[in-house]
Amino acid sequence: MNTKMIIAFVVVALVSGCMSSVTRITPEEMRANPGSKISFDTKVPFDLAYRKTLNQMKGCWEQGSGVNFFPFASASFAFSVFGDKMENDAQVSLKLTTNLTAKIIQTIALNPIQNGTHVTIYFAGEKPPEGQRKVLQEWLDNDSQGCPGDVGFFDKVEGSEK
Repeated sequence: MNTKMIIAFVVVALVSGCMSSVTRITPEEMRANPGSKISFDTKVPFDLAYRKTLNQMKGCWEQGSGVNFFPFASASFAFSVFGDKMENDAQVSLKLTTNLTAKIIQTIALNPIQNGTHVTIYFAGEKPPEGQRKVLQEWLDNDSQGCPGDVGFFDKVEGSEK
């Protein structure tokens, strides 16, 4: 077995192990029973916040730039991003698909509020990754194009851990 396949297997096991044992197949299941969640408000209008979130998530996770720390990711697992928007509710979800399973690992819910958007990030894991909130706020509030896996990106986000 080659080294990349062994490393890929270990990473998939670790990624799956970081999630709770509950499998959430749909975004609605994630929102109803998250492992954890974080919320914040932004002054970005609802429609623009949805478009920015969806486009940036797709750019980072589906096109590979967000998984620079998994250079062999396409061999064993894949991320997909999808969203849906209604008049007063929108969501963008990240799904992890492996050879054995597919599950939602993150759903970002957006709701219009006076002078902006309320954002809630639902995570599969029990401990919410604070860095994800900070990255999303950078996308929305500062028009950042950085992805979670970009080398040095977390250095630019005040207060995030390296």
